[in-house]
Amino acid sequence: MIIWRGHGYLGFVLPVFGGIVGTAMARIVGGYTGVILAFALFIAPLAYIWNLGTDLNREPTVEMDIVRGKVEYYHDLYFIKLQYWAVIWAFFPVIFGLAMYFRRLSAE
Repeated sequence: MIIWRGHGYLGFVLPVFGGIVGTAMARIVGGYTGVILAFALFIAPLAYIWNLGTDLNREPTVEMDIVRGKVEYYHDLYFIKLQYWAVIWAFFPVIFGLAMYFRRLSAE
């Protein structure tokens, strides 16, 4: 069960989509270039999530209410603000990269 408010679901959808596309492109390209491409396609949505989250979760002003009308000011996933999910997701490629590195060292 996924719990979100506002556009918090993007904290899950964008990194998963980027990971799926990155993995598919890595298999097509192959080699170290494919790994770098997969890493880039996973990290790119994280920058977007951070920028989107900081923009959506900023404090409302009178001008925002007049221009936007009724606006939701809370955008979170599992009660964690949207922009912080970019930091959480950023640890996954680091962990997998270290696991691959140490697996390669143990195989030699």
